[in-house]
Amino acid sequence: MVLDCQTADSTALPHLQVKAGDVYSCEDVSEPGYYLSMRLRALHNHLISDPFNSNAAYLFNGRGHVLKYAYGDDSRLGSGEVVWQADMQDLSETASLQSNNETSSSTRVYTLSLAFPTEDLAVVSNGQGMLSILETKDRTQSQSWLVAFEEQLGNGVITEVMHQQDGHTRQLDILLQAVVTPKHFTEDERHVLVHPSLENSEIVLLQIVQWLTISFNGATWEVTRERRLAGRGALEYCAFDQMAKHIILISPRNYYFVYDSVCPVVKTEPKASKAEEAEKKPPRFVFSQMDDDISVCFKVEKDVSKGLIEVKIAVNSVKVKVKDEVFLEGQLLHSICPDESTWTLMDGKLEVILTKSSKLRWTTLLENGNAEGEEVLDPKDVEEAHKLLEHLTTTTQMNTDPSQPAYNPGELEACDEASEDLVLFQFDGNKHELALFSNLGGTQHLFNMQGSGDKVRSFCLRHDVDGLVWQPQNKEKFVHINTFHAFGYVKASKTMAKFTCAAPDYSYVAVADVKRHIYVFFQSNTFGGELRNRKTGKRTTQMARQLILDTKSMDEILGLHAGSNILMVLTKKNIMCFCLRDKQ
Repeated sequence: MVLDCQTADSTALPHLQVKAGDVYSCEDVSEPGYYLSMRLRALHNHLISDPFNSNAAYLFNGRGHVLKYAYGDDSRLGSGEVVWQADMQDLSETASLQSNNETSSSTRVYTLSLAFPTEDLAVVSNGQGMLSILETKDRTQSQSWLVAFEEQLGNGVITEVMHQQDGHTRQLDILLQAVVTPKHFTEDERHVLVHPSLENSEIVLLQIVQWLTISFNGATWEVTRERRLAGRGALEYCAFDQMAKHIILISPRNYYFVYDSVCPVVKTEPKASKAEEAEKKPPRFVFSQMDDDISVCFKVEKDVSKGLIEVKIAVNSVKVKVKDEVFLEGQLLHSICPDESTWTLMDGKLEVILTKSSKLRWTTLLENGNAEGEEVLDPKDVEEAHKLLEHLTTTTQMNTDPSQPAYNPGELEACDEASEDLVLFQFDGNKHELALFSNLGGTQHLFNMQGSGDKVRSFCLRHDVDGLVWQPQNKEKFVHINTFHAFGYVKASKTMAKFTCAAPDYSYVAVADVKRHIYVFFQSNTFGGELRNRKTGKRTTQMARQLILDTKSMDEILGLHAGSNILMVLTKKNIMCFCLRDKQ
């Protein structure tokens, strides 16, 4: 499909603008240059989306007020309705400790954060350790929120909240991100140092993921479980699966469970790798194969005679016994021709030749694997395999089809390369074990998005030039739910990008620069006409639009919210609402 693009300026769009007032901003005065801390603060989206109402967004002002901005049926943008106020009374004291470099994960000040797990509940972290569960009732109406639960539970920024309900029993699983120095991490007696990297004095900061489970018994909310994970790398994605049984992370570095209030974390001794075990214990036998036969070789003592050797060869099994010791016994992977098979003994080398009944290549010798032996590849087979795979690793042009344009890695630009290889981890929350480990390699992580309602947060990865959106399911399963065509290439070129978000219905994706500009890329749609490429003659009835929006201000962009029909942009002074299409 051929896609053509149109570019328009924001002046061609209907848009609304109101004063945002004093937007809350947490300045991290004690840790200049600390990447994890700066990243957690600088990339925080101050414009909070409501997955149950895409025409509304929220923000905190400097006094801790939660302000609601809604695009109404009358095509007007509200001026900022106060629905609740966070507790900010300890801010000055905590900031004083922070300026004196006396920060731990519990005293460090984080930005205020808010999440909506259901249509009638909200969860707030005040950035100073206080976590609140609020009853919002119907958020499409104008009404204040009420506190249902409030407790000092640890500090951090809310990343994800998952709600589950069974009758009158409700449960909230909450993820918060925080940073801590190795010194403060090891001083916390609850933490189990499961890996040496967590206590490395050369590390500036560790990333902490706090997993809180808070349950409602029909009368009150109470904390029923707390878990923590720690790692050295920045988190590109951090969320639950659909049942909140697993936690899923995308990061360039390993993460480990370090605390569980219900099932204590146990430090296990590292197991020897297969390579180390192989060095300690040489293989009992080796085998190689040709198209017609398999050669199995054993090393025996030079004084062993043929009378001390017993070799039994059947259609589907083999047994090799030297003196009273069985060297090989078991069911073969495929059938052989026993009458054409033989064995020889020469200079301490026992060789058994098994004639294949077909020219299949055997992946193992025995049906249950090669537990005590290994295959030695024929040099000719290795050379042939290299030739077959040469097109995947060569830096020279290789074009087997002259009618198609050639492609090789030399065509990639510097912006197309990932800075670090990413790994996807899926941890079992009860066993503290890896349920899934997937090396994503140099794949670029483009953005995360929250779908409408209570859907699990999805993530978008680059595949070739496209952006593929993946959503976690149960049992280590991930489903491809959407594709943003050519967005992988487009996003790589936006070197000043700060925020990226997509509409709940996947109709467009928006990229906001640090200042002034927002780029909106719509999915292709059919229009009333036809376009023809003059060179190739190809015709298309679909076209993708691109909009370039301008805030007309050099103030830093602090937040971005993508609704189905509108796009909200937050700066230090104003909040702007662009009407991208008519309400449907």
